Amino acid sequence: MRYVMRLGGLTLLFAILFGIASVYAASTDANKDKEHLFVLSGMSGKVEGDTLTLNNVPSVVYFTDRPDRKTGHIKLQDFLAGWKAQEDSLNNNPPNAVLSVLDGEGNQNTVVVLQSPTVEGNDISFKIKTLEGTAPKKFKAASLFIDPINRAGPWTGT
Repeated sequence: MRYVMRLGGLTLLFAILFGIASVYAASTDANKDKEHLFVLSGMSGKVEGDTLTLNNVPSVVYFTDRPDRKTGHIKLQDFLAGWKAQEDSLNNNPPNAVLSVLDGEGNQNTVVVLQSPTVEGNDISFKIKTLEGTAPKKFKAASLFIDPINRAGPWTGT
């Protein structure tokens, strides 16, 4: 009987320790690969050939999903520096984005792949490949919603 009780106690102890280790490992992995989503809003813009330009972008909004739910703003130059720091992986796996333009007829969305950003003052340009929709050649206010980028650090200090 004592043997059964000791065995049951040891089993319970191992189950608790395994559970704690699993939770710790999951939280460590989650912190290592945070997905950052970015939103850039411009007062105007244009698409010329394979180049998308957003003008007068005051800052870049970033956020993460659960469990952290971190949010903030960064300067365009800091966004570009973060992109350049990750350029090798971003060239191999460039992010998708949705260019959302609100015009007199409603909302127009274009899905694109982003590459090679450049910043000049408060304007940002990307080389794009259009996946869905047709972006207008010129537009007024628009937002660019960038898919998650699994790279913490350079952009947000996380």
